[in-house]
Amino acid sequence: LQWSLPQLDLHLTFGGDSPLLASAGPRGTITVWDGRTGLSRLSLGPRRKPAPGVAINPTGDLLAEVRPDRGVTVWEVPSGKEAFTLPEVPASLTTPAFSPDGKYLATTLGKEVRLWDGRTGK
Repeated sequence: LQWSLPQLDLHLTFGGDSPLLASAGPRGTITVWDGRTGLSRLSLGPRRKPAPGVAINPTGDLLAEVRPDRGVTVWEVPSGKEAFTLPEVPASLTTPAFSPDGKYLATTLGKEVRLWDGRTGK
């Protein structure tokens, strides 16, 4: 399968066992694609600043986005409803990562790694 993205995307990530692929572009648009069909399942943005990183949980129902002006926001897929936002300092955040079982969401802040509940953000 091959398809063309509507923009040059800076970040791509698969969602574990899920066939979903998330892309984050330089114009601040994030798209969740169905890797089996190439069809868009969710589109967020555009934003004022591009997302430095995105992650999809293994079941494909949550998307974590680093937002330079807000920290990490987690969205429900495919509804696009905000599930929660992590209380981080945005300037030093890097790409988030879900654990293989989806139980945890990891972020880094400088040299510090933080683990959060992957479903609630607590």
